[in-house]
Amino acid sequence: MTVEQQNELLGKELGRNPYMEPRFAWKNSDELFWPAYKTGQLTRRKIMVPLVGTDDHAEVETDIPEPEYKRDRMSHSLHKQWVICKWVPPDELGWWTSEFPGADWPSRGYYFPTNAALAEGVMPTLQDTEHLIRCVKEQTSMTFAARLADMEADQARQEKAKESEIDSMVRNEFTAFMNPTPGKRGNFLSMPYSKFDREPEKKEATN
Repeated sequence: MTVEQQNELLGKELGRNPYMEPRFAWKNSDELFWPAYKTGQLTRRKIMVPLVGTDDHAEVETDIPEPEYKRDRMSHSLHKQWVICKWVPPDELGWWTSEFPGADWPSRGYYFPTNAALAEGVMPTLQDTEHLIRCVKEQTSMTFAARLADMEADQARQEKAKESEIDSMVRNEFTAFMNPTPGKRGNFLSMPYSKFDREPEKKEATN
């Protein structure tokens, strides 16, 4: 099944935008760019102005800086990877023109990458698409409170696993005299010690 056919399946199962495009779709990361990206550099626009008292004109630069735009990747961490993208509705025209004067307004919205991406060079398969559909349906069927609780529980599990890993690393670095159990070293493995150490009453008698 081609990527286009899989995107059609995504639209059928997960819905479409007002333009009948799928709300979720596979996109190649190298083809995802922001609709407008301001470089921050300013140039001055040249205009022709009339010379006072004559019919001539002269070319001058305005005092109003004009922003420059360039294409910029949406994700600099994804390279030659297929990623699931979600359709984003268009911004309001008034806000867009104030933020990006002179840039083309994405009137049909645009697609933004999610965290569901395949490995570099791997093409999406029907199994990948069906798995994604199941995941999205499961997540959207949850209430906000349930989804928040699930996210918090997952975060707690990750923190607990990290703490356990750190604790294990620290224990592994303990010397024999730092361990809470005498005679044990890294990973709390017992180390050999003499019969004399096991019979403190004999030790006291010799002293």
